[in-house]
Amino acid sequence: MSTLRCENLTKRYPDQEQYALGSAEDGVSFDVEPGELFALLGPSGCGKTTTLRIIGGFVEPTAGRVLIEGDDVTADAPYDRPTNTVFQSYALFPHLTVCANVEFGLKMDRVRKKERRERALEALRIVGLEAMADRRVSALSGGQQQRAALARAMVKQPSVLLLDEPFGALDLRLRRQMQDELVRLKQATGTTFVHVTHDQEEACAISDRIAVMDAGRIVQVDTPVELYRAPRTSYVATFVNAGTVVHGEHARSGDVVRVERSGLVVEGQAPGWAGADTRFAAVLPPDRISLGRVGANGGPSGGSTTGRVDHVTFTGSVFDVHVRVDSDLDLVAAVSREEMPDADALPLEPGSEVALSWDPRDVVLVEDTGGVD
Repeated sequence: MSTLRCENLTKRYPDQEQYALGSAEDGVSFDVEPGELFALLGPSGCGKTTTLRIIGGFVEPTAGRVLIEGDDVTADAPYDRPTNTVFQSYALFPHLTVCANVEFGLKMDRVRKKERRERALEALRIVGLEAMADRRVSALSGGQQQRAALARAMVKQPSVLLLDEPFGALDLRLRRQMQDELVRLKQATGTTFVHVTHDQEEACAISDRIAVMDAGRIVQVDTPVELYRAPRTSYVATFVNAGTVVHGEHARSGDVVRVERSGLVVEGQAPGWAGADTRFAAVLPPDRISLGRVGANGGPSGGSTTGRVDHVTFTGSVFDVHVRVDSDLDLVAAVSREEMPDADALPLEPGSEVALSWDPRDVVLVEDTGGVD
């Protein structure tokens, strides 16, 4: 049985014509399995936070149901649900000690003082803050305060722990540290998490599955690997940065799809889910594009074009070479640090002309729904 089930959730606020979540005809539905870290990913206004607040009981849905461990909790108040929420602002009490903050929910539940202390210290041990139990919250760093907020949410042993962009206020180093901590906590405790974020790198780094949202609806639910390897739409491909999305005139002959734009031709295999009238865009993953000198063979596949280097960026593991092939289209080729000695022979200065090639088997065909602004 799923730990969490959302069935046809919709939300329209009284002062708005458009639905914030779902529509009059169709709602948002998904299941979260026991011990799973499930992410709701999308840009601002896509409905992910509304969904989280409905699950937590802070927003009443216009229609639909929320079931936790088989029980319908749709009409229950937040404090009557087996959930807890970690907010971006942490919402810690600065005048209390760390342990008193963690104990607070148990105190409201009239748990005995000795048991409260024991459970709070255990929660702090799990997040690595047991030694700071008697310090004031104001004495903690941002990352330590985030851990304290996690401990306070976990101490009541909720069936589902809700995370509302909890790492948004942290710097990059702390954010990555807390992402690692969250994965470790999930593995150590078996807690079920629902995590809201607009950061695709964060979602892919920590999640078991991701629901990509757009305009109040879920457009794809999949593992991080599958979202990169097999995005269903150009919106998903663009949002998770699966590669350069090429929109253009398309034609289909059997299972082979041809997308053409300003002389650039990309061919690939139609996915099995596509219908006869599906309009396609082509995705070229950066790690599947090869760089070479102009005039070199494009390889046996024949997928190739030329362009001029616009700029090169270093991401820490690869060099991304952005090549302008059209007035408003860059193809990005990823070159690893190990490959860079060979690439040094290439003219990679801005404005230099280079050749790009790829194998059609590496092209991902998606439904052309447009990108993300």
